[in-house]
Amino acid sequence: GSLGSTGATGSTPNLILEGSTTITNATGVVAHNYNLGGIFVHSSISANFTANFTNVPTNANAVISFSLVCLQGGTAYYPSAVQVDGVAQTINWADAITPTPVANKKEVYSFNLIRSSGAWVVLGSGTSFG
Repeated sequence: GSLGSTGATGSTPNLILEGSTTITNATGVVAHNYNLGGIFVHSSISANFTANFTNVPTNANAVISFSLVCLQGGTAYYPSAVQVDGVAQTINWADAITPTPVANKKEVYSFNLIRSSGAWVVLGSGTSFG
């Protein structure tokens, strides 16, 4: 037989590029459709909002990640609640501390949805830049 290689150890690097979807004027319950990808950029945010992750696969032991980039204005807002396909979930924030959004910054809120025993566990974190 023959031995071949690709990717990080071969001659052709693996590149993963994912586009983003822009959402403007987030308020209330805001759909984040998994079929569009896992990165969403929020601009002109007008209130704290519920991130409703839709069309999420329900495979057992799956981990699905979403990143919400929030471009903050003079008053900062954040995704204060999460739903998966319209069903409310508890956010388990990093270090058990709900993040405080900061005005005029670029912030990234990351959510890992873990499917276990037919239920979701949601891990969340928020980081401020600039």
